[in-house]
Amino acid sequence: MVLINTYVLKAQNSFEGKLVYSIDYKYLNKELDEINKEQGKNSLTTDTISYYYSPNGDYASIVKKSDTIYTIYKAKDLTLYGLTTGVEYVSGLDVRIDLEEKLGNKPQVDLLKDTVKIGDIECQVVRVKWKTGEYKYYFNKNLLKINPSLYKGYEYDQWYNFLLISGALPVKIEKTTYGIITVTFNLEYYENYKVDKGVFKLPKLEEDPTMSQLYLNKKIYFIK
Repeated sequence: MVLINTYVLKAQNSFEGKLVYSIDYKYLNKELDEINKEQGKNSLTTDTISYYYSPNGDYASIVKKSDTIYTIYKAKDLTLYGLTTGVEYVSGLDVRIDLEEKLGNKPQVDLLKDTVKIGDIECQVVRVKWKTGEYKYYFNKNLLKINPSLYKGYEYDQWYNFLLISGALPVKIEKTTYGIITVTFNLEYYENYKVDKGVFKLPKLEEDPTMSQLYLNKKIYFIK
């Protein structure tokens, strides 16, 4: 169930503020799913992740359970930085690269015909299919409007192509790796407000070229 709070979106080109999603994990392998259920809180269980969006295309996210792990996306760099408190190394994912597409498996992006009701919200669905899995992005074009041009070139997760179709941030996301797991993000609430620029500030970084050469789609940095 989606719980939308009473904040009213201002007339603007792109959403600015905070979105909070609950996260649920379901193993597609029966044995692993049973183990996960038995272990309960000591394994993959429902958690929340908060996303903060700026009007210039930057965003940041943090998972509640592991608040030492967070990401910052810098639109000018087309790079998603992954940081961990107390760790001197930072990964910089080049979002211009869809890894499966780079390996020759071009994804298929479709707006499905059927609509789905999530809580009281009527949603359309964009499905992205890769060789190894698929995503389903659920959205309502009148809710959480965003300017797709802010994310031009963001091919990772086919985010830009999704936004071109939706013009809005997702109410729900299902990420499935075939035969292994489905991770579901459900929007619990959002707040529309001016986010402090400090949320999107990166520490000073210097690339480690030796580590970077090990990856096709990211660079490794250390904090100066």
